[in-house]
Amino acid sequence: MRYAIIGHVAIVYVPSPDHKIPKEELERILKNPKVRTVIGRIGSFGTKRRVRSVLLAGEPKTVTVHKELSTYFVLDVARITFSPGNHFERKRMIEVAEDGERILDMFAAVGNLSMPLAKHRRVEVIGIEICGYTYAFLRRTIEKNSLKNFLPILGDSRISSPESRADRILMGFFGIDEKHMYAAAKALRNRGIIHAHRLVRKGREEEEIESRLKEWGKFINVLEYDRRIVKSFSPALNHVVVDIKARKII
Repeated sequence: MRYAIIGHVAIVYVPSPDHKIPKEELERILKNPKVRTVIGRIGSFGTKRRVRSVLLAGEPKTVTVHKELSTYFVLDVARITFSPGNHFERKRMIEVAEDGERILDMFAAVGNLSMPLAKHRRVEVIGIEICGYTYAFLRRTIEKNSLKNFLPILGDSRISSPESRADRILMGFFGIDEKHMYAAAKALRNRGIIHAHRLVRKGREEEEIESRLKEWGKFINVLEYDRRIVKSFSPALNHVVVDIKARKII
């Protein structure tokens, strides 16, 4: 059985809360010296990305500290979204960003995409998080990393995004709507890079992205774009990030 590890917590992805996993499998996972807790994750839902999980085995302690790319993340794995499968995207953000940039993370969680960027680059990061519970852990994560260049904001990024401030915008949320893109366009200084994450049907990536870019053309002039598959999300869907070089037109 495949599982992911965040801090001391192992995550098994399950279709429903009452899904049964053989006791021997759970015992095998607990033999991993890094693991003290095993949870079943059903998924995350809504704009606040509320995570649904159930305790399967081990200690009933789901708050942990996860270390990746020399960066600490403090989170409650049972209630806060964080994907180990996005490791290379976190690493890529460090590589593509330039010192001196102003970064806006519109869906910060605990700095899932932007915390390593703030840690390794001389940049200014604003991270907006809509969920109060997650926001508290975002503040703890900033403190754990002793960062002075990461400003957390509790709010809805459709309303709370600063205007004409960002050189680079991270949009790590699959449910991006027109109001989100309008806010992103307003947040650009004039032109910049937008990294927009989407779920798209396998084999239809280009078609679906072209359609979405056409919709977003009301707010931005797409100068050029590229896309990459971050990971397979399900048998039918890929998690794709679209890197858009854009000029604001609003």
